Amino acid sequence: MTAKFKVARLGTAAIVWTAGFFVAILFFVGRVFYASSSGAPFSTFDVGAATVLAIMVIYGWLRSVHGYRVTDNGLVIERAGPGKVTIPAENIASVEANSDLGSFFNLGFFSIGGLFGWAGKVRVRKPTDIQSLDALAYGTNPRCAVVLHLNSEKTIIVTPAEPASLVNALNQRAGIPTKAVAVSRKKKRG
Repeated sequence: MTAKFKVARLGTAAIVWTAGFFVAILFFVGRVFYASSSGAPFSTFDVGAATVLAIMVIYGWLRSVHGYRVTDNGLVIERAGPGKVTIPAENIASVEANSDLGSFFNLGFFSIGGLFGWAGKVRVRKPTDIQSLDALAYGTNPRCAVVLHLNSEKTIIVTPAEPASLVNALNQRAGIPTKAVAVSRKKKRG
């Protein structure tokens, strides 16, 4: 038997990034239609930019997180496209809900970095902190963060709509202990 959890609503940063991509696509498509309707030749740059942005949006949507499932064996992160992420319970050392974690900043080139949320490597940091946490994030809103501390000393962050319920389900179904202390932050390199 599995427990399903919805992903949290998009946070402010994800809304801004996603809206920015759509506005940019509309801008370049509008320029192409305007040039075509006035009889002028349209710019190949405008067509290329609209195409590249559209491909990035499709890629971002396919990698975006659409929910979570807790099973007796661990946590499954469900995406819009192919490729579910499965985290076995025996690999998770502890779990904690942390609504005051900080903001996500994209680290990986193929991470989606705010477009429909985050899926990949991020640096998590509060504006007032000089230290940051490197993690894998699969979610939409840092205010709904659930931090999974793995046995390999890696950190995974998910953002369900109901963080406490996900933590309880992981504790009850998969036997993963809840961590009561704050997240340890690694110093920023470089």
